[in-house]
Amino acid sequence: MKKTIWRRVLCLPAATAVILCAFSGCAGNGKKKIEYESLAQQAVVETALAYLARGSRIQYADTRLATGDLVPSQVRYRWERGQKSPEDATSQYYAYTNCAAFTYDVYYHALNQDILSYTTASLIQTGADQMMFKYFPTGKETEEEMAELEQKFRDTLKVGDIIVVRYNGSRKGNGHAMLYVGAEVLENVIADKNNQAEGNTVQTTAPTSSVTEKEYVYDIIHSGGGNYNYSTFTEKFEQKGSISMTSVDMLFDPISSRYVFSKLLSIGIVRPLNVFDGEVPEESVNRINNLYGIVAEKLSSHTVGMTVNPGEEITFTFSVENTNANAVTLEVKDTVPSGTAYVSGAETVTGNELSWKLTVPGGETKTVSYTVKVNDDAAYGDVISGASGSVGGVSVSCPQVVVAKSLTADQQNSLLAAVQTYTASELNGTALANAIYTEAFGTKDVLPSTCEALLESVFDAYLGTLDYFTPAADGACAAMLVPTMYGGRYTIPDFGVEEAVVRTRLPYKHQLMVGDILVASENADGTMLRLFLLMGDTAYDLLNGMAAEDCNACLEKVLGCNRFAVLRPSMAMSE
Repeated sequence: MKKTIWRRVLCLPAATAVILCAFSGCAGNGKKKIEYESLAQQAVVETALAYLARGSRIQYADTRLATGDLVPSQVRYRWERGQKSPEDATSQYYAYTNCAAFTYDVYYHALNQDILSYTTASLIQTGADQMMFKYFPTGKETEEEMAELEQKFRDTLKVGDIIVVRYNGSRKGNGHAMLYVGAEVLENVIADKNNQAEGNTVQTTAPTSSVTEKEYVYDIIHSGGGNYNYSTFTEKFEQKGSISMTSVDMLFDPISSRYVFSKLLSIGIVRPLNVFDGEVPEESVNRINNLYGIVAEKLSSHTVGMTVNPGEEITFTFSVENTNANAVTLEVKDTVPSGTAYVSGAETVTGNELSWKLTVPGGETKTVSYTVKVNDDAAYGDVISGASGSVGGVSVSCPQVVVAKSLTADQQNSLLAAVQTYTASELNGTALANAIYTEAFGTKDVLPSTCEALLESVFDAYLGTLDYFTPAADGACAAMLVPTMYGGRYTIPDFGVEEAVVRTRLPYKHQLMVGDILVASENADGTMLRLFLLMGDTAYDLLNGMAAEDCNACLEKVLGCNRFAVLRPSMAMSE
């Protein structure tokens, strides 16, 4: 059998962040210039690199719920409607994807090409005009046959191809999709191999302390990672992230978990570029010319889940990290959101158009910010959009902010004082929450009288073939349901409003406001599991006598819930 030649890649210490260095059109950085077959091929690769550069901002999760080849507008997602661009994944708002959805998103945002393949099952059934290679291993191949297959596979591969595998045996029904970008591309990416590359350390049958390292030639970008484990209430996220590098070498290494001739039902090479006949979008051209090695994001002083009162101010901040060796000058643009008035911060103001010329030295991060004031006559329910910004001609956006009655700083202090009044109370559950709000504001019965009634007022069953849930649009608590802040194992969005379908997977502390009530249910039969009153850095367990806990610890307790929602009683309070 032909021996595989392993080549060493440059690796840095574990604490080192990913460093991307400019190439192909960005001169003066000393990196290898890549010769692409087409602009479309380059757009695919550099869009994939933009995802890779975002590290832990993109997490692994099941995304597609519907079966069959549906158009995007008909597809149901567990956590969000897909098609998230790299720039939409920010330090405030993580994106979620899985392997096949990642390859879809790359093509969608690089070329506006809809490959209609969200799963490995549909990818492996791609038509002959895109399926360049397909093989069904028998497990009985001779060494010569395996070597011949490997050579044919490698000879077929072209940059931009999707490698798709389907497993049999104990992994029947599962598979994996990977985007081949070529070794030359990833030689220009210096990365911590433990943080950005899969499979570089291989555990042998020797004792746990003995680990054999094998150096692969990294030539693939893919989405992989641990999904949520509902049986143990554990989740792998916030560390490694979903998008990483791996290697074709692993497919042909007998001690790799991805070995082609072990538990594999099929392996294929899909080439969407084979049928692409459109023009490369302007944004992709701008990403190629301006944003290689640039991690740009737009942030908001009001993060996902936070609401804003009429007359209050919102600050938007553009953060631009330059991981190249040399300084980069970029134009940052934005438009004053509808429903607000510009206050300050822009370098240039032309009507409602704002702009800056931002020079970022190599290895540094620079920010620019501007502040707007929400109109005094803004109506509750109005939306302040964060989707109009751009850096280097590429759109960067942050989630919208919803205008809704929120507790002011003084009102928050009143609520905190009321909490202290009921620290030793024998009340619990919704009765305790109602007592606190009555003490603070004189508001009677903000929540239903029992936990069972609360669940019925917050969640509706979705009458479909699967037992999912959607928040109750007409329930007693509908007016205080925080936009986007609901989810769970069996939750799908369906309000008929495009903006309403973008949701967070699980609340983070920075998305919550003092006075919020987090309600979570463990089982479809209505069993109550958790009810917390959020107080900033801490949260109180309303079911168990006001025991104060770290807010993050409380949030972890709802990870395994079938459904959760954040209620903001102030949104339903009268003036």
